[in-house]
Amino acid sequence: MKEDLLDIRAGIATGRYVNETTVSQGIVQRLLHSLGWPVYDTEVVAPEYSLSGRRADYALCHPPREPVILVEVKQVGQSKGADRQLFEYAFHKGVPMAILTDGQEWNFFLPTEQGD
Repeated sequence: MKEDLLDIRAGIATGRYVNETTVSQGIVQRLLHSLGWPVYDTEVVAPEYSLSGRRADYALCHPPREPVILVEVKQVGQSKGADRQLFEYAFHKGVPMAILTDGQEWNFFLPTEQGD
């Protein structure tokens, strides 16, 4: 994990992560894998998770297909203001944790109310 974090940090400093997709693949998936999430099992790490016509970049599910964490990914330096959107997703789906990241900054939210 330490080596991953050092490499990611160097990549951010050199501009390796140029858009949301590179942040998602090069940082978020890499760290999820390091933390033991099976990133290739789409019932556990569900990409582009649909929420009533909207989508979250990832739903981390436990058990499979039951989201416990929503993850919203933005381009480096572009996460400001996206927390409201993510909070609405988590609130309406009843998901207990939401994460907003641009790869450099990570914000963790614990919605106080669950469900509609």
